[in-house]
Amino acid sequence: MVHRSTFQEILPRFLEFAGNDILAGHNIQSFDMKFLYRDCERFFQQTLTNDYVDTLKLGRLCYPNLRHHRLGDMAELYGISTEGAHRALSDCRMNQQVFERLAKELGKIGGGKTATKLCPNCGQPLMKRNGRYGEFWGCTGFPGCRYTENI
Repeated sequence: MVHRSTFQEILPRFLEFAGNDILAGHNIQSFDMKFLYRDCERFFQQTLTNDYVDTLKLGRLCYPNLRHHRLGDMAELYGISTEGAHRALSDCRMNQQVFERLAKELGKIGGGKTATKLCPNCGQPLMKRNGRYGEFWGCTGFPGCRYTENI
């Protein structure tokens, strides 16, 4: 009989692997992080403190007029192979390549700067916005995240 590991058994290995690195995923904010936050508390009474970047949010930011922003759609947009889609390793590789292309797009949006300022609350990119009192940094996770910062 084959032993199938439980999430409680796998989670410590994942946390050790991730260390303090920034996590990246497609729809990670609405899906993966909820499980990670819940189960870190539930099984180990600890809070997951890793920052994360959601490529779904980045895709919507870079391509607001695109009809769909699914990982496969984003990969096809960039000419990235979708072979093996919905298999863990294939999706990880696809997401990495999509993330790299989106980072280049964000560099163009930010005036050619390659560094992107991230929200300290939710990890999404901050974007320069104009408000009543002038320019400010606003979280692209709005309205879910309302973080702002003076320029």
